Amino acid sequence: MSLKKEIEVFDHINISPDTGETDVWDRVIFPNVIRKREIELVMNLVRDAKPERILDFGCGSGWLSRLFTGEGYKATGIDTSGSLIRNAKKSSAGSTFFLVGDCMNLPFKDEAFDMVVGVAILHHLQADKGLAECYRVLCSGGRLLLLEPNKHNPIAALARKMTPVDTQTPDERPLSPRELKNLFNPNSWSMRRITYLFPYSAGISQILRRIRIDKPVLNFLCPPIRVSEAIYERIPLLNSLCWVIGVEAQKADF
Repeated sequence: MSLKKEIEVFDHINISPDTGETDVWDRVIFPNVIRKREIELVMNLVRDAKPERILDFGCGSGWLSRLFTGEGYKATGIDTSGSLIRNAKKSSAGSTFFLVGDCMNLPFKDEAFDMVVGVAILHHLQADKGLAECYRVLCSGGRLLLLEPNKHNPIAALARKMTPVDTQTPDERPLSPRELKNLFNPNSWSMRRITYLFPYSAGISQILRRIRIDKPVLNFLCPPIRVSEAIYERIPLLNSLCWVIGVEAQKADF
């Protein structure tokens, strides 16, 4: 895993002037299906856990940190890309703290946070090191939520080869559900829930982005996509082929 290569890619990502996010997905399906569902999942967990201090682990351009701060939580965002952190600071209120740093060597004291949330970050790291740092900076009983791409999703696997998004890096390594679960030592972590998301909406988003027809006229596609994906995600075995794996865990309370 070359941190230098990761930084080189993310330092040159375009940022949308409208959303403040990395501008790599379409403007219809992604915000109205994917991002909306991610926000619902994250905020349901946050409201249940009621943390005082949240770490946005691999914060990118800071969309999630801004969400936490807007809801009244104390958020810290960290990312290796100086360019993304500069954009995060520019787009965020002063109460959100951002810094450049290595997510495999976090510059925080032990037990500094009540919750860690990482969206599409672990597969850019040496996963065991990244997870070990999450464990270290979490307080006893602290909660962790990771949303990671699933290497077994056939659409994602094809897209990575045929039409990679601009945030795809040379050394990234998506994980399978089994690989992701096996990273969590049962003596250290309590697994609370595994969620499978987005069987095909991310693929549609990626295609629309490439062919440049992601116009508001396509908003009619969003409701049927949301409904059909919600049904698919409930089908045993098949749901483990979804594009994204969500893992919610808790640090053992000794």
